[in-house]
Amino acid sequence: MILSEAGTGPVLPPLAAYKEHLRLSHGFGDEGGEDALLSGYLAAAVAVIERRTGRALGRRAFSLAVSRLGPEGCVVLPVGPVETISDATLEAGGAATPLDVSGWSVAPGSTRQAVSRSGAPLPSVPPGGVLRLGFDAGLAADWDGVPADLAQAVMMLAADFHARRGTERDGDEGLPAPVIALTAPWRPARL
Repeated sequence: MILSEAGTGPVLPPLAAYKEHLRLSHGFGDEGGEDALLSGYLAAAVAVIERRTGRALGRRAFSLAVSRLGPEGCVVLPVGPVETISDATLEAGGAATPLDVSGWSVAPGSTRQAVSRSGAPLPSVPPGGVLRLGFDAGLAADWDGVPADLAQAVMMLAADFHARRGTERDGDEGLPAPVIALTAPWRPARL
């Protein structure tokens, strides 16, 4: 299973809001390229929170390539929430065959959603082949729609990255305790 972003990348909080969070918004210019460094911390924090929760914070396009189907002939998506599959292609023997996804459905929920087809299993993937699915996933259309606790977790984690500048931290996944607490309700349930 290979998940890749098919679009422009993650939705990030406004840099000005992050600078305000760090109390850097007044009297500091970007003479030494600090904005690029701060943007990197924001992108890294968003990536960590998305991996920890199994959810894309801002809606964007993804592509998933699988070499075999899961239980009951379906595919379980590694990121959510997803409403529909936009396109699918079966790649085998050097040929790519577009598939009709009109009868396909995505199970409700926001993590580990199963993709299935009404009345039949998804097409089987031949040895050496790949089933590629295109879909949009995300909790919000833009940063303003991201749930407040997850937005705060991103800001706090990015601030921690800024303060520590790469030094190690002990604890759960090296995350600050408030970030763990804010993301705990969003962690996928273990089955």
